[in-house]
Amino acid sequence: MIRTATLLIVAASISLPLGSQTSTSGPSPATAAVNTLDLPADALVFAKLNTNLDLLQAKPGDVVEAQTTEDVKRGKEALLKKGSTLLGHVSLAEPATSSQPETMIGIVFDRVKTKGGPDETLHLLIHALAPEAGQPTNSTIAEGRGMPGATTAATVPGRVSAEAPGSGRLTASSVGVSGFANMRLEIRKDSKGEATSIIALSKGDVKLKKGAQLLLTPPQRQ
Repeated sequence: MIRTATLLIVAASISLPLGSQTSTSGPSPATAAVNTLDLPADALVFAKLNTNLDLLQAKPGDVVEAQTTEDVKRGKEALLKKGSTLLGHVSLAEPATSSQPETMIGIVFDRVKTKGGPDETLHLLIHALAPEAGQPTNSTIAEGRGMPGATTAATVPGRVSAEAPGSGRLTASSVGVSGFANMRLEIRKDSKGEATSIIALSKGDVKLKKGAQLLLTPPQRQ
């Protein structure tokens, strides 16, 4: 009897490390790394908002979602397909003050649910913004507003202004805000050097409605 008990104790002591090793081998699904989608520096991502966003009511952490409206290609290869879901959030919300007369809303797009593929991380900034194509505008401003260092008519080589409000879709030449009064875009970098899109609103209560157009680009292009 004593010999049998001793053998059982020895067998248990041998099996414990093996069981422990089996339970910890391989990464768990919850901690598996997410791939990063690296887009070329000159990539243009056309998208539309999937969520309504009230700029004066926005707070950090609010979800901002958009959907790509065109393929992003390199040659014949589709790096990001039309219909992919871009996931972002409000990163900062600073109300207007006596020293800062504009309400500042930071928006970061940092993840994508690719169509027919896995979720991936990415970093996109808002390069141009306009109401949904064909919708009436609340602005009398005909030129695009903003990007750092820009004048009232934000220009790019070969073009005088962004798309006129209510005229149609954003194009590869569009820049800044079109079709929204008292609003401009700028890029702000945090203490770590990470760039964030900032929508600056000087007055009024502007709601970005579902369907609003976005032209997004990687930080390197800004």
